[in-house]
Amino acid sequence: MKQVPKFLSLAAMAFVALSAAVRAAPPDAAPAGAADEARAAAYSFLRGCKAFFLATVDVSDGGEAVPRVRPFGALALWDGAIYIQTGNFKPVYRQLTASPRIEICALKPSGDQWVRIDADAVPDTRREAIAAVLDANPALRSMYSEDDGRTAVFRLENATATYSSFTAPPSTVSF
Repeated sequence: MKQVPKFLSLAAMAFVALSAAVRAAPPDAAPAGAADEARAAAYSFLRGCKAFFLATVDVSDGGEAVPRVRPFGALALWDGAIYIQTGNFKPVYRQLTASPRIEICALKPSGDQWVRIDADAVPDTRREAIAAVLDANPALRSMYSEDDGRTAVFRLENATATYSSFTAPPSTVSF
């Protein structure tokens, strides 16, 4: 395994600690009602797209952080949060658990509007959460169940959505 210089390791740890502290108490956090509306709007936007793209970080065997992007489609709005789903045997699951900060990007079918959502993907192992995500995505039921031990769902927290288009300035909301 490739050795990382000590000063880089210390800098990385400081960055992670500072990032966590900033996300824990964002100065411009939306009030609860506004956050709920922003979350519902983001969910609706994503549902209106054929797919969205999930970006994660993969720390390979060599210790180098490599971006990974793949199309996703499974999501649900449940228990006051947006959820995504994957199998716990997939590389994306390993990436999400090792480095939970993600970005989602989706483009409307019309091609004139898109959203980027920056969030923490927090695992939720509750049976009810898994069932809710599978119920919202019935096609997954042929591959997964809430009791199969292979299904993983992640709750999006500390999220910021930036909506963009070719005709208006970007708008950003947090939830």
